[in-house]
Amino acid sequence: MSSGETIEIELTDPQAAILASNEDRNLWMGGQGSGKTAGMGFLTYNFNAAVPDVMGLIAANTYSQLTNSTLKEILKTWALMGFTKYSESNPNGSYVIDRAPPKHFKPHKYIFRDNNGKLFTKNGGVMILASLDNYSALEGMELGWALLDETADTKEEAVREVITARLREKGLYKSEGGFPFSHDGTTPVNPLYVFTKPGRVDWINTYFGLDQMRDQITLKIFSQTDFFQNVTDNRFVVVSNAFLNKDNLPTNYLENRIKDLSPEDAERLIYGNPFSKTGTEYYSSFEIKTHVGKYGYLPNLPLHITFDFNVNPYMTLQVWQVKTGQRDEARCIKEYAMKSPKNTIERTCKAFLNDFSHLCVNGLYLYGDSSGASHQPTELKSYFSIVQNELRRYLRSNSLCLLKQNVKDRAVGYGKIGRREFMTALLRGRYDVDVRVDSGCVYTIADFENVMEDSNGTKSKKKVLVDGIACEKYGHMSDASDSFLAYRYGKYLRRKVTE
Repeated sequence: MSSGETIEIELTDPQAAILASNEDRNLWMGGQGSGKTAGMGFLTYNFNAAVPDVMGLIAANTYSQLTNSTLKEILKTWALMGFTKYSESNPNGSYVIDRAPPKHFKPHKYIFRDNNGKLFTKNGGVMILASLDNYSALEGMELGWALLDETADTKEEAVREVITARLREKGLYKSEGGFPFSHDGTTPVNPLYVFTKPGRVDWINTYFGLDQMRDQITLKIFSQTDFFQNVTDNRFVVVSNAFLNKDNLPTNYLENRIKDLSPEDAERLIYGNPFSKTGTEYYSSFEIKTHVGKYGYLPNLPLHITFDFNVNPYMTLQVWQVKTGQRDEARCIKEYAMKSPKNTIERTCKAFLNDFSHLCVNGLYLYGDSSGASHQPTELKSYFSIVQNELRRYLRSNSLCLLKQNVKDRAVGYGKIGRREFMTALLRGRYDVDVRVDSGCVYTIADFENVMEDSNGTKSKKKVLVDGIACEKYGHMSDASDSFLAYRYGKYLRRKVTE
């Protein structure tokens, strides 16, 4: 591109929105063919043009993904703007990768041990190229900005604890109009961009607050002419489908893709639904629109409380009621997630009594992990003995309702079914009962949506850091639900259900 020459490129609306953002944290979740990688190209080109002396990071989940997909597409977009790779055969090229820049390039201000994983531009810019599966290699760096691609499989700590800690190089400021960052301004910024494919990824949903915007997102993304965008607490979110980039795709590409995909996969891969199923959910039949609503206390019905006695990240108690009829309605009306220092059985019971002591007159029944009836190594009594002592004024005889042993994930014995098969059928309404969860039971809902299935068919027990403690983030509320429902509707564990 000759000096002073201008190249006009028409951006899609989502591309224009992400380029116009001046927020600290940015997410673009888009379906296949939505123009995300081209957007990365425009974004990185603008960074190099506006603030080349501030070092940036381009990263993907693996180095293979980075070089074969992310970087390849970014460089293709650069080429459209005349920004090409330098070589002996292309002496007017604008950048080099994994090698020292030629002498006629403007010198950069950084000191490196080697040039591997570095992209140098002719105006003195430097971009670090890295894989997020080796994020520890980024320790010690100071970055001005970071762009992360396809982070669905990236560990949460790689982004929240390492990448964001590296975003501290000075030199970028928010500005009004045009490309939002410059050396002039009063409000410093070190922006992070996350570009990823759609589908439920817990840490992304939590970090950008997608669950709180569920209704607005789903309303927008199924329109072929609109997309979702929102700013909350310096976090900018774009969720878009591929139809907004249709003019840049082969004729009938989207129509043919939709025909080839299942409705669920089309929802996720083409329309960009962040809440679509991945296929590995333990409670794959749980649906917000079916199972969640306003389900408060019903007078004249007993209370059923079910426990999970793990203390981290919290101790669990759920309150259920059952509205009987031709079809029962099992309603989870309240939950207690008691965090440290309140994560004791005694404090959990007191929290329940503060709300429900005057409502126990119609009966109070106890459920939970059957191992809680055994003496514990750290206690003189069993966990349920402690519960019974705390609630003794409100309990009747035979109020402790425990299976002899917890239901196995997989069936043991002829004609029986396992826990997952039982819960799948139950949530699908295959039995004469409908499971309902009050919308205020946010931990229970999160469990039903986020607990994954291990390769052996059991609940995934993967531990992550929660408030600095290694523990299972999910599984406790759903374990409590399973205990109650398996006891109450145990007869269905002894027979198969025809699909």
